[in-house]
Amino acid sequence: MANARQFALIKEFVSLCDAASIPCWLRGGWAMDFFLGRVMHEHEDIDLFVWAKTWFTRRSIKLDSLSLPQAQHCQVCLNHV
Repeated sequence: MANARQFALIKEFVSLCDAASIPCWLRGGWAMDFFLGRVMHEHEDIDLFVWAKTWFTRRSIKLDSLSLPQAQHCQVCLNHV
């Protein structure tokens, strides 16, 4: 069940980024599953990547708009070069 929920969140996030012209990439276990064309195991998290400069200059979406349960939250880690 967790995989179905995470898959829906991935789809929602990518749709929001597309609408705001923000390129994003799926990483980690989910990226491998998409590459293989099937879900290999239950996932504990979703790893997404966006360029920080692009996110801050183009973002017109808020992570709060994602349909996350109250107990969960998004953590954004930024690496500045």
